[in-house]
Amino acid sequence: MISILTYPDNSSTHYIDPNYIGNDSSGFQKRIKDVRDGNYLPLNTSTAPDDVDGMMEHISMFKYFLKHKSYSGNIAIWDIYQTPMIRGTVDSSGEITFVNIISYGNEQFRQRTGASTYVGSARIKPGKHWRAGTSGEQTNTTDADVQISVDSQGRINNIALGTEHGAGYGPAGYVMFEIEQDAADTYPPTPTLLEAADTWDTDDEWTNGAEDTLKKWPSTVAPAAAEITYLQPTAITRSQSGIKYAKSSGYTKWSVELEYPPMTANQFKEYAAIAQAARGQTTPFLLELVQDGKNILFKNLNSGNSANSLKLKDSASAGDLVVLLEGLAVGDTLSTGDTIAGKDGNCNGNINTIISTANANVFGEAKVRLAYPIKTAQDRGDSWTTAPDNIVVTLNENEFLYTTGLDNLYYLTVVFELDEWKL
Repeated sequence: MISILTYPDNSSTHYIDPNYIGNDSSGFQKRIKDVRDGNYLPLNTSTAPDDVDGMMEHISMFKYFLKHKSYSGNIAIWDIYQTPMIRGTVDSSGEITFVNIISYGNEQFRQRTGASTYVGSARIKPGKHWRAGTSGEQTNTTDADVQISVDSQGRINNIALGTEHGAGYGPAGYVMFEIEQDAADTYPPTPTLLEAADTWDTDDEWTNGAEDTLKKWPSTVAPAAAEITYLQPTAITRSQSGIKYAKSSGYTKWSVELEYPPMTANQFKEYAAIAQAARGQTTPFLLELVQDGKNILFKNLNSGNSANSLKLKDSASAGDLVVLLEGLAVGDTLSTGDTIAGKDGNCNGNINTIISTANANVFGEAKVRLAYPIKTAQDRGDSWTTAPDNIVVTLNENEFLYTTGLDNLYYLTVVFELDEWKL
């Protein structure tokens, strides 16, 4: 989306390419209005940010700041919703004379003080700022005394300029401050050697069936080969005249067979232990897809790098086959056959397949059709990716077979069924 934002000079009131400004019903203006009005996602502040025109102007003036803060490297509506924009006014001597909030953002700045307790903690990034229209972070001599107030969740709700106005922010104009956590977490303290000696990890996560990302299949040895199978259950009947009628069950089941190279006894016992901890097909766990720095699955089914980090632009309902995603580079493509993973709860490790091709529009958005409908409702801002790091699986069989020989090496082939967490 950054390509539609221009910064010609300081004399204009707006810096957005007029071909894409739109109005309250469409285009970039409508997207920013949705952010400001809380229609994209509710804002977590009782005070509205700057007006729509002001937000558009500053989003354009500080497009490189937003790109720097972006989750995908491309400015998306999520980034504008998430990122606080605190502006400083610079005089001719290079000092900050005024600060104001253009957009409060939804980002949280919190210091952990206990197992589940936090305090708000935010400050401007020391020695650094972003100048309007510049593509990189700038360095100032001394920092202005900008006091940032946050609520109990660590979200910005107010700012004030103290007596120290800083130096080296020039030339005269506007700068944007990057916000960070004010202090390092103080909890938990590092245990002493004596305390650590009596700390045992008994892998208690395997004693419950709840979602727990600590449940992982071992990756000590990378598989030598992987075979993927997907089954599309279909009821078949034939008429007396021989016409074939088929009715889809409306879902697909994926399975993955991993063949491992010979293992030593110490390597093998990790796999044998987890197979029993999973209680056969009972417990879902994570299968890491990147092992030894290589993708063991779906490695040839991904679009460009910008598609690795996507978010849902509009909410979606259970049963939807078409989704609108954002975070792409302008003109990038989501292609037929791309594997995509999201919070769709489709019983397949959240894996789905794109069956249409779409080039991203000027806002870095693309609408695609999925092979099978999503099973649970989706919210705006939910993460999707064409390069998943892991998938949720269960063992495909209750039996766990392996072979060993006189060479004292173990030979193992395991089949997994792509599954979902059982909440």
